[in-house]
Amino acid sequence: MRAALWFISLFGVASVLALFAKTNEATVSIFFPPHRLDMSLNLVLLGLLIFFVVSYLAIRAIRVLLALPGRARDWRAAKHEKTMRSSLMQGLIQLQAGRFTRARASARSALSSEASLRRFRPDDLESAQTRLLANLLAAQSAQALHDAAQRDEEVQQALGEALAGRIEDGQEAVLLRAADWALDERDALAARAFLDQLSKGATRRAAALRLRLRLERLASKSMQALETARLLSKHKAFTPLQARSLMRALALEALAGCRDLKTLEQFWGKLDAAQKGTVEVACQAVMRWLSLGGDGSTVMRWIEPLWQRWVEGDQTLSEEDQSWLVRALEVAFSRQGGDVSWLSRLEGAQKRWPADVRMAYLTAMACWHGGLWGKARQLMSQALPRLSEPELQVRAWQALADLAAREGDQEAATEALQKAFHLGLQHGGLPALSSTKAS
Repeated sequence: MRAALWFISLFGVASVLALFAKTNEATVSIFFPPHRLDMSLNLVLLGLLIFFVVSYLAIRAIRVLLALPGRARDWRAAKHEKTMRSSLMQGLIQLQAGRFTRARASARSALSSEASLRRFRPDDLESAQTRLLANLLAAQSAQALHDAAQRDEEVQQALGEALAGRIEDGQEAVLLRAADWALDERDALAARAFLDQLSKGATRRAAALRLRLRLERLASKSMQALETARLLSKHKAFTPLQARSLMRALALEALAGCRDLKTLEQFWGKLDAAQKGTVEVACQAVMRWLSLGGDGSTVMRWIEPLWQRWVEGDQTLSEEDQSWLVRALEVAFSRQGGDVSWLSRLEGAQKRWPADVRMAYLTAMACWHGGLWGKARQLMSQALPRLSEPELQVRAWQALADLAAREGDQEAATEALQKAFHLGLQHGGLPALSSTKAS
């Protein structure tokens, strides 16, 4: 439709001009004394139109001619930019494909093209970002090739580009990657140096906290690692299952690092309710406290909430959790000796759950450590045939041997010790029998 309108308009203008030229009899006189030149107005108008068109075309031609050097420069710059981007993209693809040598070569090619591009364009933020990415790509490739010297050189160049170009988040990106590579090399000092250069805002990011956690675990700083893991858990950096498993592992590492009662008590006070409610952590803390010479009354308060869960039939306590509770309570009873309140609680729990063999075993052990030898022997004899855990079986036979010896039945004592010895050999060694026997 538009073309038709233009076509009609063109014919209209042509018709008007034809009518004007046909009926126009005007003349234009130009005086050159003593000469005179007469021309028709139509010829003058035609001459002016031709002059305008020729002048316009000449000006356009001159402008195009003068612009040729600039266009040639822009073409060369575009060629270098295309080569630079292509090399950078190809290097990233090769890095992901595991072609680290080629990736490093592509990164160097991108840097070379960018240097050539700077001859045609002023240095700007985009150029600094390109150099930063190319240096990081080369550093990553050098890390994969175990070329530490080349990696460190590229990291320093990338840091320089980030600072000189004032690239937002550029310095943090380089520092985080450098710290990650240092941790891969198990270089805790270098990793700490990089992480310490981060801004306060960057240190609170999940990526930085993950690296901080790795650093603290590498440096065997389990207590600090536990705090960092809590922060990561708040950031939703782990699934609930991963968080529980990690916190448990870190708590156990920290427990192993406690060398005195004061440190252990401070550590226990820093644990949250969820960690204190983890059976293995609580039981390991109890046994660690007792191994350091602590009193039994303190750890009884630590383990009492777990005991209540067991007595009340908490279904979340697994078989392994119950075994941990038995071990911890048995060691606590061996150090504490006879405790009337706990003996009564154990007897009540054993009557409530008569089919629970671990409860019967634990009650028998508490009676033995409390000096109630007759009752201990009765309960142990009833529980022993139902025990399925070799470790508990060995300790049960050892307790029966001690009880038989106290009653003067040396033959029964010898037989019980032999059974304990053979069971211990079958399952990797005879556990030590720690007890505080009543006189």
